[in-house]
Amino acid sequence: MASAATTKGSSSDIHVDLTESVGKDWFAEIGDRTLQLSRIDGVGLKDLPTLDVPQLLENEPKRFVPEGKITSDGGRATFHDVDPGVYLIDVADDPSSQDPRVSYAPFVVAVSGDGEDQRVELKAQVLNVSITPRTSCLVPGERYAVAPGGRVKYEVSAATPNISTDGTIGHYRLSTELSDMHDVQDENGESVQILAAGEMLQLAADTENAKRSAVESVRIVGAGEAQELDTDEYTVELAGNKLIIELKGGALKELAQLRALDPNTTVKATLSVRAKQDAKGELHATTTLATDGMDAERSEVEASGSTSISIFDFESCFPPSESSTQTTKPTPQQSDSVEPAPSTIESSSSDMPAVSPSQEPSESEPTTEQPSQPSEGPGFPVAPDKEGHTGPLSPEEGDPEAAKDGGADSGILGSLASTGASVIGITVVAVLLILVGLILLLRRRGEEEDESLTQAEADEE
Repeated sequence: MASAATTKGSSSDIHVDLTESVGKDWFAEIGDRTLQLSRIDGVGLKDLPTLDVPQLLENEPKRFVPEGKITSDGGRATFHDVDPGVYLIDVADDPSSQDPRVSYAPFVVAVSGDGEDQRVELKAQVLNVSITPRTSCLVPGERYAVAPGGRVKYEVSAATPNISTDGTIGHYRLSTELSDMHDVQDENGESVQILAAGEMLQLAADTENAKRSAVESVRIVGAGEAQELDTDEYTVELAGNKLIIELKGGALKELAQLRALDPNTTVKATLSVRAKQDAKGELHATTTLATDGMDAERSEVEASGSTSISIFDFESCFPPSESSTQTTKPTPQQSDSVEPAPSTIESSSSDMPAVSPSQEPSESEPTTEQPSQPSEGPGFPVAPDKEGHTGPLSPEEGDPEAAKDGGADSGILGSLASTGASVIGITVVAVLLILVGLILLLRRRGEEEDESLTQAEADEE
């Protein structure tokens, strides 16, 4: 199609394809979408490296000027005769979608004025959740492990759905199922017994304290911000072997506001539990996200992620010769993302997955990979570093109570203390030897002076 000339250059057509990343079969369930094209006023091609769409949407929303709206047909749509400039393409949810887990993130596209058509392949995003363990125990192979009675911190990261047409997110719940080798304790170290699924929960502790002790923090991360929620902004429940976190109204409002600005908004939680004193084999944990589906009914959808940690004896975790010098930073065991029907998706643990651009997608079996940004384009900065926790637990962070009380795991700190005591002992011995040497040297010099004096007197006589 011929392009129209303007004072800023020639216009272009923008061709959008929603099917390339997922294949025709899956897209038939996802469904066609309405696309909104908005010009970002005052932004040129030279501004793309520093463009921050969430910040502009929050501070200067009037700079997004609507230029056209169109509904895709078979997953394809074209905006004709678009003038040179920088634009944002928004993709609405399909109320009749048969896969309400799927959405398309906004995408920034630049029209340079050369008259050439622009072709954009938008990536489908599937709601998902990951869970990653952190411990103070290292074993060969750069893997996290845990000794019986040792502490485990699970870092949970979950995506958020598109907001509804009224700008809200109705509910958001994270349920973490812990295997029966886990131990949840209150602030006094008393245990709440974790039993297998279906069995009654036996209480042997202050359960309210135990629930709060187990959930160390809950954060909302998006639009370049990391907001830690107050404990009255979410509920925590222990139900059988499940630890359940659910956001309340105020937190849901905060979540919706950030999600409206940034498609990469996530909810993160840090859980703190222990392995039982008689734990053997492996610890298993599975976190399930339940939230609004992206269809007309906003019916609940779920996504799950799992992880496991091997249990080693204390001596294997903390060899005496290495426990005070271990500096290697382990790579956490990746969690296995479990996605529900309709298709078998091999998904890596990520905050917001997007379909891989580097693989030829099968029409029946799409694959996903972790993106650097939700739309793999400019304008959406990555999350701040301060929101997450990486690397192994320090000895103090891992087992401060046990170390102080002289428990089984006190060797984490005890080995450090014994090494320090050894160094001090060696230093004391060295100082004593130096003093003895000085005394002997002074005594020898005194004897030599006496001999010289005696010899001088003898010569005078």
